[in-house]
Amino acid sequence: MRDGDIAESSTDERQQLSDARMPDGSSFRPNEGDDFYVAISLWFEPGFPFAEGDAAWQVYLPFVSFDARGSGPAKLGSGSHLRFEGVEDVPWLDSEPTATGGWHDFVLHLKFSQDPRIGLLEIWHRTPPESDYVRETFDNGRQTRHFATLLEPSAYLKLGIYRDGRFTRTGVLYVDRIKVAERFVSVAIPPGT
Repeated sequence: MRDGDIAESSTDERQQLSDARMPDGSSFRPNEGDDFYVAISLWFEPGFPFAEGDAAWQVYLPFVSFDARGSGPAKLGSGSHLRFEGVEDVPWLDSEPTATGGWHDFVLHLKFSQDPRIGLLEIWHRTPPESDYVRETFDNGRQTRHFATLLEPSAYLKLGIYRDGRFTRTGVLYVDRIKVAERFVSVAIPPGT
């Protein structure tokens, strides 16, 4: 955390930052029809508790609704494995245990809409030392998943660990290189870095 970051905490075993800023200092608030590429790098410490007994859900990067209906349909989180939740979980992220002790670099292409025919998600993932991103394929064989990415006409970004209150073990997650732009090449990490 840095001076000026807005931290939120509660009894729900959460620690999150909110009010992401654009380069011009304005708040990042995706609105109906906005089309963005969002890059984020995550490092899970060895022993990170992805599940504990009946406690099985965590969210790290939600696009949150202003109307208090929760974190909204577009969110990166985990159960026993890393996943991106929309209308349905994304099975490719559930296919094997999430690697700990190393970086996971993501680029998420999100078109924000309450209309499930317009809202979309595309995901690129790399696990260094691999140098290239892999564009992921969803369970339907496609590389684009359409769903309603907004609950209302606007949302805001949070970042951190928001999890089921039944977790008792400490989870350490490092987050770096968050970027938002209108093109993939503007947010992707160059090969070899």
